[in-house]
Amino acid sequence: MTHAWTDPGSHAVQFYDNEPFVHHAIAEYFTQGVGSGDPLILVSRPHTFKAVAEHLTSGRYGPAIDAADRILFIDAEIALPQIMEGDTLDPTRAERLFKHVLSQACPSRAHGAVRLYGEIVDMLCQRGHHATALQFEGLATVLLDLKPQLSILCGYATERFKDDTTAAQLRAVCQKHTHVIPAESFTDARDDRTRHQQAVMLQHNALDLMLAAQRSPRMRTSQGTTPGQTIYLIDDNASLRRSLSRLLTSANWPVRTFDTAEAFLAELDKLSSGCLVVDIQLPGMSGLELVHRLTDARLSWPIIVMSGLQDSRAESEALRLGARAYLRKPFDSQALLEAIARAHL
Repeated sequence: MTHAWTDPGSHAVQFYDNEPFVHHAIAEYFTQGVGSGDPLILVSRPHTFKAVAEHLTSGRYGPAIDAADRILFIDAEIALPQIMEGDTLDPTRAERLFKHVLSQACPSRAHGAVRLYGEIVDMLCQRGHHATALQFEGLATVLLDLKPQLSILCGYATERFKDDTTAAQLRAVCQKHTHVIPAESFTDARDDRTRHQQAVMLQHNALDLMLAAQRSPRMRTSQGTTPGQTIYLIDDNASLRRSLSRLLTSANWPVRTFDTAEAFLAELDKLSSGCLVVDIQLPGMSGLELVHRLTDARLSWPIIVMSGLQDSRAESEALRLGARAYLRKPFDSQALLEAIARAHL
């Protein structure tokens, strides 16, 4: 693994939907591009260490590694109460603890580095302390200035950001890091992940785009043209709905999601005007049938169509019916944002 976010001085964050994925991800993070004498630090729940140790022992990621000898394991369930005062983080105690941990990690080569994977922040979010997790992330600034050089990878389950209140914290989490990656983007593909691949790629792009949006005046302008207009997203893939919803929310668009065309139509009379983003392959009424019905009803909302099929006739028909854009899955997340911006909501 030679990605920039593994380099010394990096502070990356990974998001994941399924724990088995993240266990594979940690094993890869601890083996790919790592010197045999580079220290590995795992600050996690005990069951995470156990799962990672089994992967490393299997030799699946190279020569078998005895995790007990190679990994400096810090039980996060024991460490967390030591750095908290009730529900409040004690920054001094937290800094002291991690400086002590780093003092035990010494690379065997001149330019060696230390890799640290931590999930204390995820534990804080699991307990509803999202603001405290953000405060804890600030500790990385201190640690990255220490020697030996450190590479940090933090892990968050995406379910910690599933409601409107916590979803707003997602952007702040991304801003605390130099790189944003979901665990499912790691190269290990031996698990049953085909059904997640498309949603994962879009999630990856969405999270990267959150960071890019902070740096790009053009993106800030296009994403915030008409606050209050709602994007109505219809797709039967729950993972994809969540990924695209996070993307659109991060771009300051209010979002409503539906899993079928029928569910959308049942609510249509109650909905304010907005932009419809609909997949063609839906159970029951297809997305193309929905576009046809809305066109016949002279609904003037802009419509963007998505499809995982290479179907030129469906594309022509959708555009003939007035769709503003036809996006072939998998598409770059910026393509969706720009299509919405061009719709002139």
